[in-house]
Amino acid sequence: MQIIIISGPSGSGKTSVRRRVVDRYNLATLGKDDFKELLFDGLGWSDRQWSQKVGGVSYDLLRLMTEELCKTGRPFILESNFYDRFSAAIAKTASQYAYRPLVIHCVAEGSVLVDRFRERAKSGARHPGHQDIESLHEFEAILGSGHFDPPNLGGPCLTVDTTDFARVSDAEIFAFIDEYVTQPE
Repeated sequence: MQIIIISGPSGSGKTSVRRRVVDRYNLATLGKDDFKELLFDGLGWSDRQWSQKVGGVSYDLLRLMTEELCKTGRPFILESNFYDRFSAAIAKTASQYAYRPLVIHCVAEGSVLVDRFRERAKSGARHPGHQDIESLHEFEAILGSGHFDPPNLGGPCLTVDTTDFARVSDAEIFAFIDEYVTQPE
Protein backbone atom coordinates (compact mmCIF):
# COMPACT_ATOMS: atom_id res chain seq x y z
CA MET A 1 0.00 0.00 0.00
CA GLN A 2 1.12 3.57 -0.59
CA ILE A 3 1.10 6.91 1.15
CA ILE A 4 1.20 9.66 -1.43
CA ILE A 5 3.39 12.34 0.12
CA ILE A 6 3.10 15.87 -1.28
CA SER A 7 6.03 17.90 -0.03
CA GLY A 8 7.87 21.11 -0.72
CA PRO A 9 8.63 24.50 0.76
CA SER A 10 6.07 27.19 1.55
CA GLY A 11 4.58 28.63 -1.62
CA SER A 12 5.58 25.70 -3.81
CA GLY A 13 2.02 24.69 -4.67
CA LYS A 14 1.61 21.64 -2.42
CA THR A 15 -2.04 22.36 -1.72
CA SER A 16 -2.82 22.97 -5.40
CA VAL A 17 -1.19 19.68 -6.39
CA ARG A 18 -2.97 17.90 -3.54
CA ARG A 19 -6.35 19.15 -4.80
CA ARG A 20 -5.61 17.83 -8.29
CA VAL A 21 -4.62 14.42 -6.90
CA VAL A 22 -7.66 14.25 -4.58
CA ASP A 23 -9.99 15.19 -7.45
CA ARG A 24 -8.52 12.42 -9.60
CA TYR A 25 -8.23 9.60 -7.05
CA ASN A 26 -10.81 10.43 -4.37
CA LEU A 27 -8.43 9.41 -1.55
CA ALA A 28 -8.43 10.40 2.09
CA THR A 29 -6.07 13.31 2.63
CA LEU A 30 -4.36 14.93 5.58
CA GLY A 31 -2.52 18.23 5.60
CA LYS A 32 -0.50 19.74 8.43
CA ASP A 33 -1.97 23.20 7.90
CA ASP A 34 -5.51 21.79 8.14
CA PHE A 35 -4.73 20.67 11.69
CA LYS A 36 -2.83 23.85 12.49
CA GLU A 37 -5.71 26.10 11.44
CA LEU A 38 -8.24 24.03 13.38
CA LEU A 39 -6.05 24.39 16.47
CA PHE A 40 -5.80 28.15 15.90
CA ASP A 41 -9.59 28.34 15.70
CA GLY A 42 -9.98 26.41 18.94
CA LEU A 43 -7.06 27.78 20.96
CA GLY A 44 -6.44 31.17 19.40
CA TRP A 45 -3.23 32.64 18.05
CA SER A 46 -0.85 35.36 19.11
CA ASP A 47 2.73 35.44 17.83
CA ARG A 48 5.31 33.55 15.77
CA GLN A 49 6.44 31.49 18.76
CA TRP A 50 2.87 30.32 19.36
CA SER A 51 2.46 29.54 15.65
CA GLN A 52 5.57 27.36 15.77
CA LYS A 53 4.33 25.58 18.90
CA VAL A 54 0.96 24.87 17.29
CA GLY A 55 2.85 23.73 14.18
CA GLY A 56 4.71 21.15 16.28
CA VAL A 57 1.44 19.79 17.66
CA SER A 58 0.06 19.73 14.10
CA TYR A 59 2.93 17.47 13.04
CA ASP A 60 2.17 15.19 16.00
CA LEU A 61 -1.49 15.01 14.95
CA LEU A 62 -0.50 14.32 11.36
CA ARG A 63 1.74 11.46 12.50
CA LEU A 64 -1.01 10.03 14.73
CA MET A 65 -3.61 10.19 11.96
CA THR A 66 -1.11 8.66 9.52
CA GLU A 67 -0.87 5.67 11.80
CA GLU A 68 -4.66 5.41 11.99
CA LEU A 69 -5.02 5.59 8.21
CA CYS A 70 -2.29 2.97 7.77
CA LYS A 71 -4.48 0.59 9.76
CA THR A 72 -7.11 0.79 6.99
CA GLY A 73 -4.91 -0.82 4.35
CA ARG A 74 -5.89 1.86 1.81
CA PRO A 75 -3.76 4.45 0.03
CA PHE A 76 -4.03 8.04 1.22
CA ILE A 77 -2.39 11.45 0.82
CA LEU A 78 -0.25 13.48 3.23
CA GLU A 79 0.64 17.09 2.50
CA SER A 80 3.23 19.00 4.47
CA ASN A 81 6.68 20.50 4.36
CA PHE A 82 8.50 17.46 5.69
CA TYR A 83 11.33 18.11 8.10
CA ASP A 84 13.86 15.46 9.12
CA ARG A 85 12.35 14.51 12.50
CA PHE A 86 8.86 14.32 11.05
CA SER A 87 10.06 12.42 7.96
CA ALA A 88 11.72 9.81 10.18
CA ALA A 89 8.50 9.32 12.15
CA ILE A 90 6.42 8.93 8.97
CA ALA A 91 8.96 6.50 7.46
CA LYS A 92 8.87 4.40 10.65
CA THR A 93 5.06 4.33 10.68
CA ALA A 94 4.89 3.47 6.98
CA SER A 95 7.35 0.63 7.43
CA GLN A 96 5.50 -0.72 10.46
CA TYR A 97 2.31 -1.05 8.41
CA ALA A 98 4.00 -2.14 5.16
CA TYR A 99 3.19 1.12 3.38
CA ARG A 100 5.47 2.55 0.73
CA PRO A 101 5.87 6.34 0.66
CA LEU A 102 5.44 7.79 -2.81
CA VAL A 103 6.76 11.38 -2.88
CA ILE A 104 5.60 14.21 -5.11
CA HIS A 105 8.04 17.00 -4.30
CA CYS A 106 7.00 20.51 -5.38
CA VAL A 107 9.75 23.01 -6.15
CA ALA A 108 9.99 26.45 -7.73
CA GLU A 109 12.61 29.08 -8.34
CA GLY A 110 13.61 30.89 -5.15
CA SER A 111 12.44 34.30 -6.36
CA VAL A 112 9.04 32.82 -7.25
CA LEU A 113 8.70 31.20 -3.80
CA VAL A 114 9.55 34.51 -2.13
CA ASP A 115 7.06 36.40 -4.30
CA ARG A 116 4.30 33.86 -3.62
CA PHE A 117 4.94 33.88 0.12
CA ARG A 118 5.05 37.69 0.21
CA GLU A 119 1.86 37.98 -1.84
CA ARG A 120 0.06 35.40 0.31
CA ALA A 121 1.23 37.10 3.52
CA LYS A 122 0.09 40.54 2.41
CA SER A 123 -3.23 39.31 1.00
CA GLY A 124 -4.29 37.64 4.23
CA ALA A 125 -5.25 34.56 2.19
CA ARG A 126 -4.08 32.19 4.92
CA HIS A 127 -5.24 31.91 8.50
CA PRO A 128 -3.77 34.80 10.53
CA GLY A 129 -2.40 32.31 13.06
CA HIS A 130 0.37 31.39 10.61
CA GLN A 131 1.91 34.80 11.31
CA ASP A 132 3.04 35.11 7.70
CA ILE A 133 3.54 38.89 7.85
CA GLU A 134 5.54 38.58 11.06
CA SER A 135 7.71 35.81 9.60
CA LEU A 136 8.10 37.37 6.14
CA HIS A 137 11.75 38.35 6.63
CA GLU A 138 12.60 34.89 8.00
CA PHE A 139 10.94 33.10 5.09
CA GLU A 140 12.35 35.40 2.41
CA ALA A 141 15.83 34.27 3.42
CA ILE A 142 14.88 30.58 3.53
CA LEU A 143 12.82 30.49 0.36
CA GLY A 144 15.17 32.67 -1.64
CA SER A 145 17.73 29.89 -1.87
CA GLY A 146 15.29 27.87 -3.96
CA HIS A 147 16.97 24.63 -2.91
CA PHE A 148 14.87 22.14 -1.00
CA ASP A 149 15.60 18.45 -0.89
CA PRO A 150 12.69 16.00 -0.95
CA PRO A 151 12.03 14.10 2.26
CA ASN A 152 14.03 10.92 2.59
CA LEU A 153 11.24 8.39 3.05
CA GLY A 154 12.64 5.46 1.10
CA GLY A 155 10.19 5.49 -1.80
CA PRO A 156 10.12 6.79 -5.36
CA CYS A 157 10.04 10.55 -5.87
CA LEU A 158 8.71 12.79 -8.63
CA THR A 159 9.91 16.39 -8.56
CA VAL A 160 7.32 18.81 -9.93
CA ASP A 161 8.51 22.29 -10.89
CA THR A 162 5.65 24.67 -10.10
CA THR A 163 7.48 27.86 -11.09
CA ASP A 164 4.86 28.20 -13.82
CA PHE A 165 1.64 26.40 -12.83
CA ALA A 166 0.47 26.44 -16.45
CA ARG A 167 3.34 24.07 -17.26
CA VAL A 168 2.61 21.57 -14.46
CA SER A 169 1.64 18.30 -16.11
CA ASP A 170 -1.25 16.57 -14.38
CA ALA A 171 -0.69 13.67 -16.78
CA GLU A 172 2.89 13.24 -15.53
CA ILE A 173 1.76 13.34 -11.89
CA PHE A 174 -1.06 10.88 -12.50
CA ALA A 175 1.17 8.50 -14.49
CA PHE A 176 3.66 8.50 -11.62
CA ILE A 177 0.92 7.68 -9.12
CA ASP A 178 -0.66 5.05 -11.39
CA GLU A 179 2.69 3.29 -11.72
CA TYR A 180 2.97 2.71 -7.98
CA VAL A 181 -0.41 2.93 -6.27
CA THR A 182 -2.32 -0.26 -5.71
CA GLN A 183 -5.93 -0.18 -4.67
CA PRO A 184 -7.17 -2.64 -2.03
CA GLU A 185 -9.37 -5.44 -3.30
